Amino acid sequence: MSLEQNKEIVSKFLEDITNWNIDSIMDTLAEDVTWAMPGNTQISGTKTKPEILEFFNSLIPHFPNGFAVAADSAVAEGDYVAVEGRSNAELATGGYYQNRYHWLFEVNKDGKIRGVKEYLDTVPMTALIERLFGPASGPS
Repeated sequence: MSLEQNKEIVSKFLEDITNWNIDSIMDTLAEDVTWAMPGNTQISGTKTKPEILEFFNSLIPHFPNGFAVAADSAVAEGDYVAVEGRSNAELATGGYYQNRYHWLFEVNKDGKIRGVKEYLDTVPMTALIERLFGPASGPS
């Protein structure tokens, strides 16, 4: 895949997230994809394709108008596309979730996303997850 093709694949992928086009999202992900979110939050860790689907499906009811994400910049080199972006998504209960991101996508030779590393501001993300799913349970 060319650098421009890789950037187009990632751009379409983000557009599919914005529109909750789950079939296209999952079709764009390679079978062996991993999505890593570093940190110590409720959703940190590395997810497999079935776990990614489960996570997206758990969010859809909370964002019925989609989950608007936009790329502010993208740089491609080799199989990788680095993207700086942002979200602005309306919650079903009112209000908005906004965040800033850095994603590093790996695109395989078949044009499928094989890896995602997602970095974001954990403060608004943690507040959102606690609002939607309750506080994290920890040691007592």
